[in-house]
Amino acid sequence: MAGSVARAAVPDVPEGDWDEGRRIVIVEFPTMAKLKEWHTSDDYAEALAISKTALDRRLLFVPGLDD
Repeated sequence: MAGSVARAAVPDVPEGDWDEGRRIVIVEFPTMAKLKEWHTSDDYAEALAISKTALDRRLLFVPGLDD
């Protein structure tokens, strides 16, 4: 269903602030509907329960050019 576009990338930040310890993960889904289906799935809920205590993260949904 989903495929990683980038993982653990350290961005080049020409403007603004970025904590050097932060990483970016971009995951591509075929459609926004599939993304939302994954986000509300039991599989994601299980992973979220484990990672909530271990991670400081942000989750952003960004539509692709074809959406």
